[in-house]
Amino acid sequence: MNDSDFITVFDVANTGYRDWTFPAFGLIFVVIGLLLPKLLNAGIFPDYQRKMFGGWFPKVWLGFALFWTATAFISTFSEYLKDHEALMSGKASYVEGVVTDFVPMPYQ
Repeated sequence: MNDSDFITVFDVANTGYRDWTFPAFGLIFVVIGLLLPKLLNAGIFPDYQRKMFGGWFPKVWLGFALFWTATAFISTFSEYLKDHEALMSGKASYVEGVVTDFVPMPYQ
């Protein structure tokens, strides 16, 4: 067997930070929080809703969106850094060889 007979299934050293979509999803809510005061003042909502949500709600929304996005990024990126450091320092191991007795999981 030579190198052309093998297929690399997953190589963590070459993949980079792959969980960026999870915290990036929070940026949608950050943008909504930034636009919310303008939307409330644009006249598309009835007066009672503007009065009820105009003061505190946009600030709470934006604060929570920023907190969630930052927390999601810090937790996923720190996990990536920890795993990358383990690989680079030799604390992580790798497996190579022929796969035998492979039974895939059912589709559902």
